[in-house]
Amino acid sequence: MVASTNGFKPLEVELKKQDYDVRAYLPAGKPLHDVAEEIFENAGNADLVLTGVSSEQNLAQEEVKSLELAIARGVPCGLYADTFGVHRRTWFKHLREKITFLFVINEEEKKDAKTIYPNTDIIVSGNPTREAYFTPIWTYEQSRSILGITPDEIVVLCPQGKNLAVNKEHIGGMIQAIESLSMKDKFRVFVCMHPGDLNPLESYCDFLKSSVKVAFVTKNIMRSSILVPPADLVIESGSDIGVEACCQRKPVVSFFTKIATDRLSAQKETSKWSPCELGAEKAVYGDVNELASAISELLTPEGYAPMRERQEKVFPQPAEKGTAVRIMASAIEKYLS
Repeated sequence: MVASTNGFKPLEVELKKQDYDVRAYLPAGKPLHDVAEEIFENAGNADLVLTGVSSEQNLAQEEVKSLELAIARGVPCGLYADTFGVHRRTWFKHLREKITFLFVINEEEKKDAKTIYPNTDIIVSGNPTREAYFTPIWTYEQSRSILGITPDEIVVLCPQGKNLAVNKEHIGGMIQAIESLSMKDKFRVFVCMHPGDLNPLESYCDFLKSSVKVAFVTKNIMRSSILVPPADLVIESGSDIGVEACCQRKPVVSFFTKIATDRLSAQKETSKWSPCELGAEKAVYGDVNELASAISELLTPEGYAPMRERQEKVFPQPAEKGTAVRIMASAIEKYLS
């Protein structure tokens, strides 16, 4: 297994319980180039190869090559599309007619995937990590108390990606929007850095000079997921943290700057983000004034109510934990038998 997604970790545990010899390379968004030769050696001898669909072409090199090795040897190979639209990432385009099976998160994704993976067994597995999104360790009140957040503070969680230019434009637009609000002094913003962002934190220091209270949080300090429960609002750009916030019934704005929209189009052959199209998040395309209006609206009960209703339909809480892993493990067993 080769992937930057966390979804493979519980699958690895389950497969090892069933006595499969699993070779897993799960770097959480960081490059695998240093162990590439080891990966290719294992992929060249494996009975089945399963990979994720990385968000950056350079991070997908080991995934793509591993799949190519499996295809060349005629052994089953699969992809795991852990969120919306990632099955359309263009660096896997040349493999679409040769992939044995593809895990997707829901029926709508299956319908779309079938149009470009004509020969593939497309399996609705769900996402193993998302099952935990509905039941955070701390409640809203507990998490705010632990983090020293006062009741009158408005907490905004702003997760970032791996690209410096995209991140800086996103953070800058978010700060500009908050600075235009009359209640700006009440805001406390946590900018969560992606573990795959290799740029030095100093690259973002200028944002600390703004009139908005901003704190930059790295994985070494705290995982982004820990900051979802205390948040009053999430401003992101098509990230899984936004999905986690939807599952916890938080207002979410997907703020897509011009650079982010162009990159989304290049990666997935579309500039649309499904949770926004489905009404579970609010899309804002580069307009800082529109972002400010969205913030003000969604922080009111009546402004958020329609979004919450859509979140409950788009992201219903699963009846039983472990369902996704069981579906994935069962499919793998079928292809190995």
